[in-house]
Amino acid sequence: MKTKKSMIITMKVKVIELESNDVLFTCESDEQEKAYAYAAQMEEFGLQVKVLSPSVFETLAFGLGVEGEELEEFVGSVTDELEDHAGRDSCCHRGCCYTVSQNDGPKDC
Repeated sequence: MKTKKSMIITMKVKVIELESNDVLFTCESDEQEKAYAYAAQMEEFGLQVKVLSPSVFETLAFGLGVEGEELEEFVGSVTDELEDHAGRDSCCHRGCCYTVSQNDGPKDC
């Protein structure tokens, strides 16, 4: 595994001020529209902010009961794997869709 990055994994959506890294706003992930609305307001006031949401991998692992250090290790390994597959032609970056109703499997979109 690559160098372990310090992670604080949470299932909350956060609005973070870029210069200070202060958390300005927090909400549940099912209310992330509120975070984006808040971020837009802060940008209107001239603050530079970013919105951090739980990734699909974090949400899946958390939903399966993985917590704490195990969750950090899982997310770190998935992140490392995706970084190893960097590039436009990699399997992680190709557009692919699946038509369930026709049950015809994956295809390029």
